[in-house]
Amino acid sequence: MSRKGISGSTLKLFATVTMLIDHIGVTFFPEDKLWRIIGRIAFPIFVFFLTEGFCYTHNKQKYVCRLAVFALLSELPFNLVIRRELWDWSFRHQNVLLTMLFGFLTIWALDEVIRRSSDRVWQTSCGILIVSCGMLLAQWCRTDYREYGVLAIVVMYLLRRNRILQVLGGCLTLGFMGDLEWYCLLAVVPLLLYDGRKGLSIKYFFYFFYPLHFLLLAGFAAVF
Repeated sequence: MSRKGISGSTLKLFATVTMLIDHIGVTFFPEDKLWRIIGRIAFPIFVFFLTEGFCYTHNKQKYVCRLAVFALLSELPFNLVIRRELWDWSFRHQNVLLTMLFGFLTIWALDEVIRRSSDRVWQTSCGILIVSCGMLLAQWCRTDYREYGVLAIVVMYLLRRNRILQVLGGCLTLGFMGDLEWYCLLAVVPLLLYDGRKGLSIKYFFYFFYPLHFLLLAGFAAVF
């Protein structure tokens, strides 16, 4: 009898709940770090499934469009909660879907180089350039997790054939941001329990939930 662990849909829902807890803390309890600590679990799980999605999607262009559209739709609700204003005229902080978009484009370009050439020197040189551009773009746009987020996506993609190294590598990359980010290592256990099952079909759940939960939090904050 095969041993069952945690399905993909369960992990995604778990990550969504921890993200919600994080943003409740940001909105209503900014001085209480426990909410933020719990929230550090979410991003490594989303990064993991982004790399999984990259490997298994039949239409990478559609994946990119989906990330881009929802990143755009999420920006104003994100500003309301994170920046406490509708328009962030200084562009100080952009939402995490933009980080994921840049990360996806980075590993896509990296994958193309690896597939089209067997020359290791060429692969390495182009790979360093591509990853550097992806990281600089995230830093320049000031996206959530910035260059560390893009690098974590790259690390999880390159180490995808070894689950333990993949998960530890991605989490440690994020941890080097410092402060509370080391608590992202809490995501290692649930990710290692992932058994490869898809679970419930909730492909678009997170995409819609992301901007909507910001709107709800902003609404509650305005009332209370």
